[in-house]
Amino acid sequence: AAPAPTGGGARVSGNSAEPESTATERKVIKEGALSLLVKKTEEAAEKVKSIAGELGGFVDDANIHETSDLSKAGTVTIRVPSDKFDEALKRLKGLAVKVEREEINATDVTEEFVDLEAHLKSLRAEEEQYLKIMNKASEVEDVLNVAERLSDVRSRIERLEGRIKYLSRQVDMSSIIVYLTEEADVTVLGITWRPLFTVKQAFRGMLEGLAGFVDSVVGFVFFLPVLVLWLAAAVAVLWVAWKAF
Repeated sequence: AAPAPTGGGARVSGNSAEPESTATERKVIKEGALSLLVKKTEEAAEKVKSIAGELGGFVDDANIHETSDLSKAGTVTIRVPSDKFDEALKRLKGLAVKVEREEINATDVTEEFVDLEAHLKSLRAEEEQYLKIMNKASEVEDVLNVAERLSDVRSRIERLEGRIKYLSRQVDMSSIIVYLTEEADVTVLGITWRPLFTVKQAFRGMLEGLAGFVDSVVGFVFFLPVLVLWLAAAVAVLWVAWKAF
């Protein structure tokens, strides 16, 4: 017996045959997340942005900050055309000293698309019917009733169109979140040594000490007039007491 066709036509099951639905282009939302250990966070972030632009995408969000150990870390979220998703991941991983984590998620929203478009088609047909009724209505009450229903239908149409556009954007432009962390400066015999971190920490300590010293000097200068008044008052009291005796 010949095998059942895999494309259009009829799908045979037992002795009965049921029509197969028309093939629909799959709608898939691709999302990725990479945790990369890099030499310099800021330089890597700029390269991530460049990769997005070169592949026809854009930067959705970027944030670079200093961590508690005075190194830099950051997050860059980019969007690239879905057909460039794999290439983008490959190029992004090429920026890393080490890829610490990679996550890829693909969500098939084809069924939701089909449902939304079918519902939208139904609502547009309903809108058409109300428009015909509106054109024939002569009574003010009838016109108002139809206008109210028409407004409700159009509101639902707009919501559906908005949802379809949103999903279309998600399908067309894949999202990739890139987490960036700076590599330790030196590793010797399994011990992480960060001379740059030590220098930064010492410099920060020096600045904090200098700031404390300046604060003390300023405080003393502003307190000096009060101290002079206290001394003058004490001398006056002693002088009066000496005169009295």
